[in-house]
Amino acid sequence: MSIELGEAVESIPGALSPVLDGIGPWVSPGSEDRYAESLGAAAHDHDHRAQREVEGARSAPLDLIEEHLTEKVGDFQFRTGLQGGQLIKNWLFPVNWSAPEYGVTPVLKVQSFQSGGYEATVRMLDLKKIGRAMEFGGCRGKREKPTEVRAEGLQKSAARAKRKLRHLVKNMCATHLLTLTRRETKQSDFWTPEEWAAAWDRLRRMLVKLIGEFPYVAVLERHEKGNYHLHIAWLGRVNLNVVRPAWWVCVGGRGAGNVDAQYIRVAAGRSRADRVARYISKYVTKNLDTECRFNKKRYWGSRQSLPAVRRYVLNCDRKGMLNTAADVLGLKDILQFMRIKQNGKMVFSGNLFLFPDDSGFWLNFIPGEHSGAPPPF
Repeated sequence: MSIELGEAVESIPGALSPVLDGIGPWVSPGSEDRYAESLGAAAHDHDHRAQREVEGARSAPLDLIEEHLTEKVGDFQFRTGLQGGQLIKNWLFPVNWSAPEYGVTPVLKVQSFQSGGYEATVRMLDLKKIGRAMEFGGCRGKREKPTEVRAEGLQKSAARAKRKLRHLVKNMCATHLLTLTRRETKQSDFWTPEEWAAAWDRLRRMLVKLIGEFPYVAVLERHEKGNYHLHIAWLGRVNLNVVRPAWWVCVGGRGAGNVDAQYIRVAAGRSRADRVARYISKYVTKNLDTECRFNKKRYWGSRQSLPAVRRYVLNCDRKGMLNTAADVLGLKDILQFMRIKQNGKMVFSGNLFLFPDDSGFWLNFIPGEHSGAPPPF
């Protein structure tokens, strides 16, 4: 079913150009001249590549092998973009796409998870500005502590941390939520975030010796009176006969602290990991106005292999980006991400969010709860 995103807006004016002027190396995949030039430059290495193929290596760069420059996603054909003759990693463009002479373009960003499912975001982006940033490269220097903390920058930093934490929890497919507490009778007993970090590191090392390596995502929650609890996303059964005594060692003895383990129960077809991720990620932005530690992470997580983000440039205008993105993702029924009230009014669920400024939307696909084609990535 076709759904329009927001109010009708004017389509992007101006003629379409195969090359984005004014930014140097950012080149449309539809530019045959630059594409041929790239292949021609690579021909100098023809003999070396032939020898490698004879040896069975077949490790030539992707821009030398034409069949690797296109990718079929559902019913759509995409081609990798070029920048200065080099491939733009994880950026895909429609084969018949031409860059607008000016203005913004809808881009679908997909973050998939090893445990299944994905999150997708569509935004109107200025590709010229992104091209200039890619061209800059190099080291931007060491981060210096600002003299003044800007509220906007703080909110953006927290949003990034919240998103990364949510992705890690969903990627590890967490099933349980652990809460670590200490017995604190007066304010002088309260641990600082640094002391909590040291205690968690000690507990983690003890658990690795006892049960082996385990995936986790841990975040502190600050309460009104100033003390903290530590919440941990956990995968699989929690043996409190092991974890609780180990935590007692870290806090100073039996009864000096406690470990509570909660198995997240959800309705059939709903993802436990998604529920844990929603619950634990809210603590990243809690007390944001009073908790600001420069260059300090708001959470701790085990090493995970999170699939790379992929970006698909959509060949449509602002009005058509919801339907085009749904088609690319194989979601023929976009209504499954919405709730319909009895009066017929459409209400968006927690798995679909339209940005208030009409610049795009966010979509959360949960296997078992939502139907659609297999993820195209």
